[in-house]
Amino acid sequence: MGSFSAFTDAEYNFVVPTLVNATAASLEYSAFLVRAATADPARYFESTMENGFSIDNLSPPAPSPFTAAYLAGATHLHWGVSTASDFARFRLYRGASADFTPATANLVAATTDTSYADSGAPAGYYKLSAVDFNGNESPYALVGPSETLGGGGDAATEFALEGARPSPSTGGRLVVRFSLASAAPTSLELFDVSGRRVRERAVGALGAGRHAVDLGEGAALRPGLYMIRLTQGARRRVARRGRRLLAVARFRNAAGGGGSAARGARQPRDRLSRVRGRSGSSPAR
Repeated sequence: MGSFSAFTDAEYNFVVPTLVNATAASLEYSAFLVRAATADPARYFESTMENGFSIDNLSPPAPSPFTAAYLAGATHLHWGVSTASDFARFRLYRGASADFTPATANLVAATTDTSYADSGAPAGYYKLSAVDFNGNESPYALVGPSETLGGGGDAATEFALEGARPSPSTGGRLVVRFSLASAAPTSLELFDVSGRRVRERAVGALGAGRHAVDLGEGAALRPGLYMIRLTQGARRRVARRGRRLLAVARFRNAAGGGGSAARGARQPRDRLSRVRGRSGSSPAR
């Protein structure tokens, strides 16, 4: 693996590679032996066998370049191929501001591809990283509204309600995505199929831009169908499916148990009228 001249020093140090990196499942030791040679080829000295392992704690470089363009109702993101020899995948995150913290909750995609189309309104912030086979994650590349071509830059964001993702939701979480045009007082409400409001969040303070709020946080939601309503002043958006005002948010327990409302069941008209605004009419937009 290498050799160097001796100078009667008390000790010597030499850096050598291991055969494979250690992992959490196995330390993967490599064996090493040192031989001291003399002027006489028949005269040499060998050490005892020593074992050691190495740990990969070196992150890949940040992806580059990282660009975004808004077209046909989606933000199209593109980035360069990773130069890391042990590259495994890219991770793409989305947040409401440039200083958001990437986490599992805002992970959009984990892919080996170099592009991604994110449907919905523009004005989101994206962070992209490269991950190697040992789980080391690179620094983040960032792109925001001001760098998004066709995204309107700092222009006002559309007032919109995207609904819950995924649907059905499991594990006690019900993440609702929406966008605000301003920081005016805004309420995000969750109704069950009887028209009873079971959650309400004041979200206007989040400001203009795209946001995600977990309505399942704090107290467990019962399995069933729910409707989501976003209200800011006179404007209102309701997440719905087809012509009926049954919720797009279907929530079930982690075990996949029942609890879904029957589609054909009649609902109390006096309770649903509070959600509809006027009995038999569609929600105001």
